Amino acid sequence: MTAIIDATMIELRQIIADLRRQLDQRGTELGEQKERYDLVSEAVAEGIYEWDIERDTLRVSTRLIEIFGFKDCELTAADWNTLVHPDDFPGYRAALRACFRGIVSRLDCEYRVRHSDGLYRWIEDRGVPVRNAAGRAVRMVGAIDDVTERKATEQALRESEERYALAMRATEEGIYEWDVAAGKIYYSPGVAASVGLTSEQLQTVTDWTDRIHPDDMPGYRTAIRAHLKGETDRIDCEYRYRHPDGAWHWARQHGIALRSDDGRVYRMVGSTGDITAQKETARELLNARGRMHDAIEALDEGVALFDPDDRLVICNSRYAKFFRDLAGIELQAGRTFESFIRAGLTRGMFPRAHDDPEAWLAALLTRRREGRPREQYLASGSWLLIRDYTTDDGSLVSVYTDVTDLKQHQEELEHARDTAQTAVSDLKAAQANLIQTEKMASLGQLTAGIAHEIKNPLNFVNNFANLSVELLDELKEITAPTVAALGEDKRAEVDETIGLLTGNLEKIAEHGRRADAIVRSMLEHSRGVSGERRSVDLNNLVEETLNLAYHGARARDQGFNISLERDYDSTLKPIELAPQEMTRVFLNLFGNSFYAADKRARENSGSFRPSLTVATREDGDAVEVRVRDNGAGISPEIKDKLFQPFFTTKPSGEGTGLGLSISYDIITQQHGGTITVESEPGAFAEFTIRLPRDRQAAPANPGQRAFLQSRSTSNS
Repeated sequence: MTAIIDATMIELRQIIADLRRQLDQRGTELGEQKERYDLVSEAVAEGIYEWDIERDTLRVSTRLIEIFGFKDCELTAADWNTLVHPDDFPGYRAALRACFRGIVSRLDCEYRVRHSDGLYRWIEDRGVPVRNAAGRAVRMVGAIDDVTERKATEQALRESEERYALAMRATEEGIYEWDVAAGKIYYSPGVAASVGLTSEQLQTVTDWTDRIHPDDMPGYRTAIRAHLKGETDRIDCEYRYRHPDGAWHWARQHGIALRSDDGRVYRMVGSTGDITAQKETARELLNARGRMHDAIEALDEGVALFDPDDRLVICNSRYAKFFRDLAGIELQAGRTFESFIRAGLTRGMFPRAHDDPEAWLAALLTRRREGRPREQYLASGSWLLIRDYTTDDGSLVSVYTDVTDLKQHQEELEHARDTAQTAVSDLKAAQANLIQTEKMASLGQLTAGIAHEIKNPLNFVNNFANLSVELLDELKEITAPTVAALGEDKRAEVDETIGLLTGNLEKIAEHGRRADAIVRSMLEHSRGVSGERRSVDLNNLVEETLNLAYHGARARDQGFNISLERDYDSTLKPIELAPQEMTRVFLNLFGNSFYAADKRARENSGSFRPSLTVATREDGDAVEVRVRDNGAGISPEIKDKLFQPFFTTKPSGEGTGLGLSISYDIITQQHGGTITVESEPGAFAEFTIRLPRDRQAAPANPGQRAFLQSRSTSNS
């Protein structure tokens, strides 16, 4: 028993050893097969794949990974399905099902797969299924080839064929192919249809050449021979032929000769078609263009037509003349508008564009596209009115009208208008002066009447007041002994009565003198435009007057004080004026400024410092004097009344209201100048006097003469 077991064990060991040797041999063979598979996969251009359908795993070659840029080779059928183009997936799935079901023996289909860069590439997928004993496909081995370039080539070929077919239909031409060596020719159906013949009527070369017009045959033969000899690159000629309707029609023929290695022509390919309608259209177009040319030549304006690309189509001689005469530019059809405008810029045709030519040109092109009328000034001094009109097809019609005479007439009208406006302004000024003169005349007459009516009674009042004072003094001396004899109460009563009488007489005399001063001021106002003129250093005159006014104010009021600031123009030249009259003006202005500044200082109880600034300036043909104080200023409601006679802002008894009125007349009438005032209430008031250098003395007005005459009469 033991021996049997041992023998069995030995036999089993032998079997195991044999099995191991067989397994090793099979492993070696399997490794060699795998190595050969990998080598084959690497060697072929296609990508190799093996799909284990039951396990749903894919084993792909390195080449397939390279084709699609896959990151790894661990792919499933589901992964692959997501990469197939959605439009191609139904067809791909139908092909797989047909292969799995045994309808077809192998998979063979084309579809698009998404590359790693996101773009789809066309592939050709060929695969063979491996089936189990039951006939069910359990694996599939296949190859995938990138056919994107082939697909693109096929698509381009289809598009080219479509374009060629469309071109033939658009040109209404057909194809011919002439076997020169055999003397046979093929005409496509399009040739016969185009020229109105049947295929039976068009079989040979002579079937066609016999129909060519005799006058055009020499030119036709010359074109054919020149091309056959290699003198031209292609045949391109037009000629007449006899149409089946009996009329002469026009045909156009193109062709290219094919040559052997020795240069002999063995075949010619080309196209032929009827162009009678095109010829008629061209003739009608030529006639229409001729009629249009004659029409625009008859116009007085320059006219040009530009196509949608802004190229010149046609223009009349007047339009071309603008560019020829001014810049030597010959306009040619086909040139763009911008090109000859730029040429005109370089030759100085447009003088107003020299500062910034590019900006000028850009603005011109913009206005032109917008269709806005524009005026153009040329180097010849001419003016053009340009209007651009856009047609329905995008073309542009430009109309140039010479408006030089119109511009000159317009300038003359504008000059006449300006002259008229100046005349109206002068008339208004003269009217204002006349009104002022009439006012002064009335004032002179009024003043003369007042002087005549008041002067004599006023003299009596003053004289009798003085005489009464003297008589009262004599009465006091005469009655002194009698009064001394009276009782104390009576003497006191007499002394009080005499004192009251004396005081009343003094008041009468005081107010009489004030009334006399008013009358004298009225007399001075009436003769305010007289005075001798001479050349004066204005700075010195202003300085002397300022000092006089300041010391006069100090003499009247010892407590008066003000800060004086001077800003004289050292370049100021002497000016002719009436110094005595201007002194009166400056004294009045300085006195008013002293009064206003001092009044504000008193109202502010010492916290305010009054000041006066006087400045002179040379101002071209005039001189300017400014007087500015920091008083209470002038309110707007009384500003316009300042220069009216008898208007004053001072309390009763402190001003006559004639100072500024007299100053105004001296400056405006005697010196032809102006006096203005600027003020900010509570801050300042500034008077500005402007005196022209070439003003002559103005004569006294009628009112002043009337007053002077009445005054002379009164004094006499």
